[in-house]
Amino acid sequence: APVEMKALDMATAKPLCDFMYTGALEDGGSIVWDDAAAARALLQAAAKYEVADLLDLGIEEIGARLTTDNVAEWLLTTGHLVTPETQRLKDLCLQLVRFSTAAVQQTPGWEGLRRNTALFAEVADFILRANFPAQPAEATTFEQTDE
Repeated sequence: APVEMKALDMATAKPLCDFMYTGALEDGGSIVWDDAAAARALLQAAAKYEVADLLDLGIEEIGARLTTDNVAEWLLTTGHLVTPETQRLKDLCLQLVRFSTAAVQQTPGWEGLRRNTALFAEVADFILRANFPAQPAEATTFEQTDE
């Protein structure tokens, strides 16, 4: 039965179909993975059409290209793609933000991340928990002294 791929442009549909039929991308995918917009579109298409091997490859390639300049945009992308595979990319992004928070805050993508309140809360929670792990609670008593 034919599969309809609505809302995919040819720049996304071609590598998606190539991968589905051959298990590889033209030129090893560098044309796609080096272009953030093309990579984002292909990753979204792979998630939509459940092409798990392409998702795995994309996460590996994008993970190798994560920088403080682009990590906020990739976090926003993972917020729209909820799959076990994209959770790995989200985890990579969170780790980079944790260790480079000040640099990431200087990027244009940070403002977009701040506007996504649910995802921003998740980022803040991750950073706080990672940097300040919970300690076992000890009973503390305070005594009043007469001085």
